[in-house]
Amino acid sequence: GTATAAGAQNRDVIVVHLHNTAKGGTSTALLVDNTTTKQGTTVLLPNSLSLTDDTGNATTLAKSVEDDGSSGTRDALDTVLGTNIEGTWRLDTPYLQNLVDLVGNIDIDTDADVPDPSAKKKGSAPLVHRGKDQTLSGKMAVAYATYRASGEAENAQLERFGQVMQGVLRKMSSDPSGATTTVQTLAQILDPSLTDKD
Repeated sequence: GTATAAGAQNRDVIVVHLHNTAKGGTSTALLVDNTTTKQGTTVLLPNSLSLTDDTGNATTLAKSVEDDGSSGTRDALDTVLGTNIEGTWRLDTPYLQNLVDLVGNIDIDTDADVPDPSAKKKGSAPLVHRGKDQTLSGKMAVAYATYRASGEAENAQLERFGQVMQGVLRKMSSDPSGATTTVQTLAQILDPSLTDKD
């Protein structure tokens, strides 16, 4: 019956941790590739997500990334989510900036004016303007992906990171060798569990 077909779908899962090298902190998303239906999804994971570390103590996603690193966090997430995460993509903000520049900017609907982090004086024009179909350079994409206005819930920033990841994935070559070249051009040190090709 149909139930069996649904259960037999094959999913490849990679976890992406965006490390904000300027302000500290991480943002986490799962990239899920349903190889059966050829559909990709981005699942955002809040930093407050409760996990159990390898010694059996309660922790949160944010602390796990900080304390247990990639593999410990991957195991903890698999336990909670019932996933089988194949690898971790540690994406430091300078690499996200390079990635967006490499794919030739991204176009997303932005929900906030984001101040320029390098602006010296108050009242400078925003780096990112709120609106539909905004074209973001690497610098703008990083500012948007890490932006959280005062009083905003953490998830507002997480959603922005998700939008940026979606924007990047839309611009990535659908040809595997082209996409691999883009990742190789980043010249980032990958988590040992992931190759450029993956």
